[in-house]
Amino acid sequence: YNLANLEKVTFKGDVVLEESAFANCKKLKTVIFEGKNNTVGANAFAGCTELSEVSFVADVELSVGVNAFKTVKIEAACQCSAEH
Repeated sequence: YNLANLEKVTFKGDVVLEESAFANCKKLKTVIFEGKNNTVGANAFAGCTELSEVSFVADVELSVGVNAFKTVKIEAACQCSAEH
């Protein structure tokens, strides 16, 4: 897939992201996880320099791999909200 212009992605259910799944998607700004059981593989979002919002539902069970958000410049990789 060509993900070069991807700006937002929403996962509607539980998800397992493989290693480097979205790595270097330079235009990606927002990622929303709506499932309660998620796995984010190593380097999954590494190099996503525009990524500024990552949201999870409340009471999420989350496994995050090494450097999953490497070079992502946001204060918190998890902004939990019951709204999503």
